[in-house]
Amino acid sequence: MNGHDPHKTARRSRSAPITSCRTASVIIGLLTGLALVGCGTSSRSSATSTKAAARAKPPSVCAPAAGVVIARETGVGPGVLKARATMGDNAEPECHFRGPGVLVVVNVDSSPQPYQRLERTIDEASQQFGTVRNFTPPVSVRKLGLDAAWLPDPSQLLTTDGRSLLTITVAWRREKRARKIALATLVARRTGMTQDQAQQRVDQVITKAKAATDTARKAMADLAIATALSLMVGAFISAVAAGYGGKLRDE
Repeated sequence: MNGHDPHKTARRSRSAPITSCRTASVIIGLLTGLALVGCGTSSRSSATSTKAAARAKPPSVCAPAAGVVIARETGVGPGVLKARATMGDNAEPECHFRGPGVLVVVNVDSSPQPYQRLERTIDEASQQFGTVRNFTPPVSVRKLGLDAAWLPDPSQLLTTDGRSLLTITVAWRREKRARKIALATLVARRTGMTQDQAQQRVDQVITKAKAATDTARKAMADLAIATALSLMVGAFISAVAAGYGGKLRDE
């Protein structure tokens, strides 16, 4: 007979939705794989950044060179000056250099945004509220770190290299402020806080940030290309599947 077999036509009609489901599964699988690749790249980048941050250590707190300069400037014998590493009130490492009539405390704060905190502290110390007698504003210290200032009331020198905030407190009996500032400046430089080193560290941070930005931009470009290709492949498969399903339906 020349007529169509109804059972065969029904089986072919049922096969068309199955083919479409398989095509959809293939497309979903491709997109899922691309998403996993993108997530894996992001995770690896985050892990690399975390390891790099862990390797960046703050400068030595009890620097031997700082002890030498304190002993020399204060006239204390090298064997008399004692250095003790401890934790400060801010839960950051610090060193106490103690000798007859002198105490120098070096605190290295590696918390985030050291430069912003330094500038805020200087601004707050520069403000005078009410009628305070004998108010002494902070004294700027040049050619030290990214910025530096001496706070007269707590007898402290604050400076930063962009990575950590260095606070040096000087208790030196019967000495003028100028000598205290000079001593604190020498200690800061012996603790790795010179202006050139600070600028080098800032340049390194900028270079690393640019490299990370370029890597992220390239990864996004690769992901966009892969997504476009997957969409094209999916559209092609859908068209083929639709044509094949239509042919089966017509038969």
